[in-house]
Amino acid sequence: MSEPSFHPASPYLRFGHETFLDARGREVVPAILPGTASSMFIPVDLANLLNEGGIPGGTVSPEGLRQLREVGVVVDSQDEARASHYARMRQASADPGMRKFVLLPTSYCNMGCSYCGQEHRKGSTSPRHRAVVAARVRRAAQSTAVSRIQVGWFGGEPLMAYHAIKEMSREFRHHAQTNGIAYAASIVTNGSLLTERKIATLVETCAVTRFDITLDGLADVHDAHRPLKSGAKSFDRLVGLLSQTVADPRYAHVHFVLRTNVDIENCEHVTPYLEEMARLGFGGRSNVMFQLAAIHTWGNDVRAQQMEHGAYVRREVEWLDLMTRLGLNTALLPTSPKPQTCTATGAANEVIASDGSLYSCTEHPLVPAHEQADRLAWVDGLPSTQLRPQGAFDDWAQHVGEGKAMCSSCWLLPACGGSCPKLWREGEVPCPPVKFNIKERLSIVARKAGMQTVDSFPAPSAPTVTTAPTEQVAK
Repeated sequence: MSEPSFHPASPYLRFGHETFLDARGREVVPAILPGTASSMFIPVDLANLLNEGGIPGGTVSPEGLRQLREVGVVVDSQDEARASHYARMRQASADPGMRKFVLLPTSYCNMGCSYCGQEHRKGSTSPRHRAVVAARVRRAAQSTAVSRIQVGWFGGEPLMAYHAIKEMSREFRHHAQTNGIAYAASIVTNGSLLTERKIATLVETCAVTRFDITLDGLADVHDAHRPLKSGAKSFDRLVGLLSQTVADPRYAHVHFVLRTNVDIENCEHVTPYLEEMARLGFGGRSNVMFQLAAIHTWGNDVRAQQMEHGAYVRREVEWLDLMTRLGLNTALLPTSPKPQTCTATGAANEVIASDGSLYSCTEHPLVPAHEQADRLAWVDGLPSTQLRPQGAFDDWAQHVGEGKAMCSSCWLLPACGGSCPKLWREGEVPCPPVKFNIKERLSIVARKAGMQTVDSFPAPSAPTVTTAPTEQVAK
């Protein structure tokens, strides 16, 4: 069989804007295939060809082509590559194999953050509500189609209902273990109510393997940006507890994601916060991940508080570079595949509020504009064997695959999934900053690997390439 005259580059392949010298003295360009396991470094002559759309037949040896196909750099057809990803999105959205339950055990929060779009009120779950939810988890565990159950504790502030979390978790885990189903839990918390004992119980009894905790700056900034309604302060006690916890070998398998919500009020305080967290020993810990996020509209109007998008994109590069130099773990590149965009796009996922309202999207409960309008059912009126009713975004994968979304042809789709279908349909553009600063991020990755900058890419007058080396890609 004769070789094709042209081997197209993956439509998802993106290059950095600089070339570097690798350890073998080769001039290479950092590149990324979103959703794959890692970045790669491609020899500059080959990168020039790929950057122009693909490799002419006969340019690369058969073994070199095999390597490039194996890692997904070249494909048979760009249209087929996109169609294959659309199919994975549709399959993931309809897949009943992992049942995800996002549970709000209370509708109250003890903080009053100005950028929060929720309206909180005192109230927790009733015994009947807990029994109904447990029945849904039990039925999921008994289903032959289900292989894994994931519970996400959400709020409000879920630890306001700590005892309900313990009670329900014991029952959930019992049902999973009885039926041989994998079970894991996570919690999104402001952390103000955490103690050593609670962390131990959440991990050991409730099977929590991930804590998402928000710290918006150093003590004076955080405590003003995320004020406790009691008037007390939370930063110093929480950071002291976390410093002790992440160093404890018992929690080496637990992920602590420390998020910072950034706006015009705290953007000038991000750098000193990161420097202090490194000084306190949070650097170099595989179980700690730092995450920055610009605030966004969540049923409320925060435009006056938001950073200008371009300004945030530029500042984020500075902060990512700083975190790398300080040894603070952060996600520099979008390497994790995301065939299911979010909770709202999976038919087997459901969000259950403390009053029994059932939703598909985590931004619907406790948000006045959505709390009633987007309620799909009352959980106690739904048979425990039945998946939730169809939500507003169950068709998102189909929508993207039919080319009806801007995301359909985006290079970042495999790792982004469209970011937030809710915001798209509200007229917002939720594209993540990585879409706009990927080139700078790739340079950070190269420097982190000890490489030295050589030139810009592509060069102003890149030469015509007729041959390329057999050894093509360095991971």
